[in-house]
Amino acid sequence: MLLFVIYSKPYYNSTVGVNIVNNIGIVRNLDAIGRIILPKELFETLGIEKKSGLEFFIEGDRLILRRYAPLCYICGDSKDLKHYLGKRICSQCAEELTKL
Repeated sequence: MLLFVIYSKPYYNSTVGVNIVNNIGIVRNLDAIGRIILPKELFETLGIEKKSGLEFFIEGDRLILRRYAPLCYICGDSKDLKHYLGKRICSQCAEELTKL
């Protein structure tokens, strides 16, 4: 059985010099077909609206969810994105590519 423990937003602890994540005391089990239901309060606290896109990341033994924000395929910037060959590219990277 796989359990998920839900944490709050990380904050920087200058005494220790690392990001700290607080366990907010919510544990959820996967259902019979592998789904997990996240509490409505979590979405409200994090400002995530219904039908918002979420990204999933794996970091070591942690599964990380965050709001989806499209980024440049090359540099990771989120400003002034254009589509090129199925990828999002910012205008600065597009300009650099034309110089090649």
